Amino acid sequence: MYGTSERDLIQSLNAMANEALQRNYNNRIAAREDMAAAIKNDRRFDRFDAPKLAKQYEQARNCGAVLQLDDPRLQAGGGQARPLAKDTYW
Repeated sequence: MYGTSERDLIQSLNAMANEALQRNYNNRIAAREDMAAAIKNDRRFDRFDAPKLAKQYEQARNCGAVLQLDDPRLQAGGGQARPLAKDTYW
């Protein structure tokens, strides 16, 4: 869980999300902000934009999708969408 592999990062995000929801009494908006702060504090997530990652994690978790950590839009510089990306809503 404390490694830098994609599996470990997803497990850490799961733990951060659960903890944020518990601390904020299931208020999802406050939990997303709390989770973004936790992502900023974790050095393994330095290459990501914390608010975007928290938002995309929440959306993926709510609809049962798989979060793609290699998506360039999640990077700290705010990369462009991949060619032929169908999810242009964000």
